[in-house]
Amino acid sequence: MQSFLLAALLASGVVVGDPSGGTETATIGNSTVSLSFASGNNRAKLASLLCRPTETEFAAQPAADLWLIEMRAPGRDPITLKAGDFSSTAAHRTVGRRGSQITISWPAIDLPNEQGALSVTVRVLAPSKSSDIEWRIQVENRSKSYGLWTVQFPRIRLNAPASSKAVVPWGWGREFPNPARTCSYRGDYPSHNAVLQMAALHLGSCGLYLACHDPLAQHKEIILRADDGALLFAVTHYPKPLCQPGEGYSQSYPIVTSAYSGDWTSAAVKYRLWVESTPWMRAADAARRRNTPNWLKQTALWCCTFGSPEEVAPKVISFAKYFGVPIAFHWYGWHEIPFDDHYPEYFPAKPGFKEAVKRLQDAGVRVMPYINGRIVDARTDTWRRENLTRFTAKDENGKEYIEVYGSKVPLTVMCPATPHWQNKVAEIVAELVGEYGVDAVYIDQVASAPAKPCLDPTHPHPPGGGDVWAQGYRAMLSAVRQRIFALNRQAALTTEDAAEPWSDLFDAFLMCNSTTGGLVPLYPLVYSGRTLYFGRYFFAEDYQTPGAFATKAAQMFVWGAQLGWLDPWVIDHPKEAAYLRELARARTAANRFMALGQMLPYLQVTSEAPPVRTKWSLFGTNYKIEMPAVVGSLWRSRSGELAVVLTNCSEQTAAAEWRLDPGFVKGLAKGRWMQSGLYGLSADSVRFSLSEPQRVKLAPLSAVVFRLWQNR
Repeated sequence: MQSFLLAALLASGVVVGDPSGGTETATIGNSTVSLSFASGNNRAKLASLLCRPTETEFAAQPAADLWLIEMRAPGRDPITLKAGDFSSTAAHRTVGRRGSQITISWPAIDLPNEQGALSVTVRVLAPSKSSDIEWRIQVENRSKSYGLWTVQFPRIRLNAPASSKAVVPWGWGREFPNPARTCSYRGDYPSHNAVLQMAALHLGSCGLYLACHDPLAQHKEIILRADDGALLFAVTHYPKPLCQPGEGYSQSYPIVTSAYSGDWTSAAVKYRLWVESTPWMRAADAARRRNTPNWLKQTALWCCTFGSPEEVAPKVISFAKYFGVPIAFHWYGWHEIPFDDHYPEYFPAKPGFKEAVKRLQDAGVRVMPYINGRIVDARTDTWRRENLTRFTAKDENGKEYIEVYGSKVPLTVMCPATPHWQNKVAEIVAELVGEYGVDAVYIDQVASAPAKPCLDPTHPHPPGGGDVWAQGYRAMLSAVRQRIFALNRQAALTTEDAAEPWSDLFDAFLMCNSTTGGLVPLYPLVYSGRTLYFGRYFFAEDYQTPGAFATKAAQMFVWGAQLGWLDPWVIDHPKEAAYLRELARARTAANRFMALGQMLPYLQVTSEAPPVRTKWSLFGTNYKIEMPAVVGSLWRSRSGELAVVLTNCSEQTAAAEWRLDPGFVKGLAKGRWMQSGLYGLSADSVRFSLSEPQRVKLAPLSAVVFRLWQNR
């Protein structure tokens, strides 16, 4: 009876004392999730994070220190402070118009030779009429010597049994089975390593949504890693201003934890709803984005190669003739300078470049040359003439960030918030569009490489973190778009990978680096129909390794990517080229769904055909791949029609069965539903039952598209 009464009091949110004495517990929550802090011995720690519908306990014990703070001072070693080393107030629960809240304070933290120089306050809110829990931290810094470098909060140890799975926002999205043993994720946002600000932990009947609802896209690191039999979730914030004595940090956005039912895709759907309120997604969807050219929306396949005009043009034209679908060409090595060398001196172009661009366009090929928008070579005349060192990103010691790639040339990272560098990139892009007539320009690294905290006091931004990097690139890209649209309203911009805060300023994202094992379509579920994405690495060994090419292409296809990003010599490999052409034709037929519509997570596909087992390689690492012979996805057009796309990536005929998720079917309009073939099937319309499984037989290396609509 005593334990039952205690549980009832906790569920009600009442502050109760431990029957054994010495601690008290404060609880907040809603119908979906509840959260409790236990206080005793001048310490407060997370005691419970409970999924109420299933009574699933997410919080692992012992609890982690709720926060870690790193501080730095000139000429001194950094110091790290952690919550458990300092006395706090008891967790205090209050109820107001916004909801119920727990507040914990550390009012007087000593720093070297400075007593009581730091105060920390944590507030955890259960908002009224919401299923969320919101976490915020505030740090008051009264130090005359030390500035904040990072604030890591919250830090939550989570129960993650062997059957659980974690999903993180790396590239397309990556899933870790048994994450308490296998997960070691650290994602620097915004970058390829964290294209979104969310993750999910799925425990079977219940899952935990973990997200930063930050509309400013401030610099942060999202952590989900194995921690002594549990899984640690943490967020590391880089304040603005950074490393400044006397300057504190007030978290301007909530970190949200929320329980969900279903699998991890429920977390993706929830995050998409939040994304639609952000500055980068308030613009129209992909179909209605007037600043994205229609030719790019219709592109089905990308060619990519390196070389001079006389080498490149004939091969790319042959590529386009073979495939016979809308083609775009990503051109590397169009300039006289070597690759990753002598940036930003891209001009002059190689002789014949302008004429080759026109020749390719006359053959129906759209042309997109490469430039880099982030790094420069300090050995160039431009560096000396324009004194570019004034506009580089610099650390707290005034040192520039130097990076070295395959060219072995030291390259310096520029600060995107400096008007000179913004204008420099705009000038280069404008010359390519205006003088050479290209259709698009690829600006490398912007959405791929992580932010570098810049503390140059002469730059027009506060020192360090916050939104300096994201807003700096937004200003740059806005300037670029303004310049090129004055020259050609049908010009486009793309970049490497897919960091979200520039989704409205880039027209498409190259997903090349996301070519590993364990991938899931997290990014498409959030951004399909809002952005365009294309391409991945294909290597020569993919043509020799059975199943490698087909599985790479099949995955891209069902996830809605514009296909390819490969060398024209694919047409010298008949089997692979024929399958790629099949997928490109199917995508073209379903373009209003797969390019302009939304991917939905409500399709179930089964087949008795054996899975395809193969190997992918990327940058020296091999990944074992096992993919079902038949894979598919569900899409919804802007008009509300549905499409089911399926492909058989095996070399044997495969029978498959597909059906819509019963929960999704319940939400669809009642009435007569019809299906017909959009590609690879009869175009005759037939009535069918949404709740019944549908059977189909697919030829080896083939694709089909079903169109589903309501006959009103």
